[in-house]
Amino acid sequence: MLTPHHFERVAIMANDTETLLTTILHRLDDLEICLRANKDVLNFEEFCQYTGTSRRYAYRLTSENRVPHYKPHGKKIFFKRAEVDGWLTQGRVSTVDEVDQQATSHVIKRGTIA
Repeated sequence: MLTPHHFERVAIMANDTETLLTTILHRLDDLEICLRANKDVLNFEEFCQYTGTSRRYAYRLTSENRVPHYKPHGKKIFFKRAEVDGWLTQGRVSTVDEVDQQATSHVIKRGTIA
């Protein structure tokens, strides 16, 4: 005869299975990301995932020629990962320490230190 204890065990097993499947899916996502990181050329979807941009914004970037990209046959869009990395890291902002050091160097060159 089935008791409430049996139903509790089945519920626990189902919950454990769901947790295990969720963990496996997350691990697969991590593996996909690692594999993509080794590719030299990214397709449009990979570019969006790699940069964290939405499809809409990525299309805007390409249509306005604000990101380096390739259209070998006039339709599909591809990106060289090295160029994307360069594009992502442009416009570097100096740290406070770097600005202080530049200011000190400028003052020393002008000879106006008291």
